[in-house]
Amino acid sequence: MTWLWSPPGFQYERVNNSLSFFWSALWLRFPRSCRATLYRLIIYLFSERVSSSNAYRFFGICYFKICDLPDEALVVEHVRTRTIIPVTKVFDLVWLPQGRWKPHKWLMVSSVLPGRPLSSASVDASPGPEQIDALCETLASWVDQLRALESPYHGRVCGFQRQCFRWPGWATDATNSKKLAPPFESVEALHEHSFLTFPVPELELEANQSLRADRERRAGTSYRVCLTHGDLVASNILVDEEMRLTGLVDWEHAGWLPEYWDAVSSSCADFGDGWKVITKRVFRGGRAYEAEVEWAGELHRYHANGPSP
Repeated sequence: MTWLWSPPGFQYERVNNSLSFFWSALWLRFPRSCRATLYRLIIYLFSERVSSSNAYRFFGICYFKICDLPDEALVVEHVRTRTIIPVTKVFDLVWLPQGRWKPHKWLMVSSVLPGRPLSSASVDASPGPEQIDALCETLASWVDQLRALESPYHGRVCGFQRQCFRWPGWATDATNSKKLAPPFESVEALHEHSFLTFPVPELELEANQSLRADRERRAGTSYRVCLTHGDLVASNILVDEEMRLTGLVDWEHAGWLPEYWDAVSSSCADFGDGWKVITKRVFRGGRAYEAEVEWAGELHRYHANGPSP
């Protein structure tokens, strides 16, 4: 898997101000190894770790995030320059040699977005109907903008750079929740993988009409491959004090994936009844995938608890 350590192809987009000029003309000309050393020192001495993540906040100046792959930085820049979805601006992307973060990792340096996660905001806020309407409408537009970005890889299911992507939590058990999935040449090939099937004997499959109908329906459905966030849940959606959306973060699960992927990952996430209401309103009409959501829920329960008695 030598591709993991190949040059990521990131290019900083310069804007018309003196700080951006200094960053691109001076700082980024230093060797990556030197920049990585300084970043690691800043993380160790001055940065605060964001709970339950590999991200570190350096005051209100920037974020540092330790990534398994360079894809997250590249997909964020792709989305930032092709949609109006508020995402961070990536300042730098460097390779971290083996050390504190084992094995080799990538370090992404990015801007700070305003707001706080929707998951924490909903705890002490009671948004009114108009706020919920606006939130759902904006979130639905974000989904549509992502789905409008066509894959350059002709139906291949893969990460942003044509290679691996992360298995979603609903398709794995606890031991494989961070596992990288290999690329698949088609959605049909993806659906044949053991993580996305119920490993039951053929005799049981014949007797279980629900499982048999599900397999036949998916085999007969053609799914488009598009750019997908992959982890579109309340903890990755930022809002302000008025419950207006301010950003979408944590793109490590993003890739060129089947069109139903975000609907399934959002619906399978457990963030309470309020989140269920939001997902049902966002993923309706042309974004609705009720059968896929039901199948994914059963699959998630199967991986979590084993086959039902």
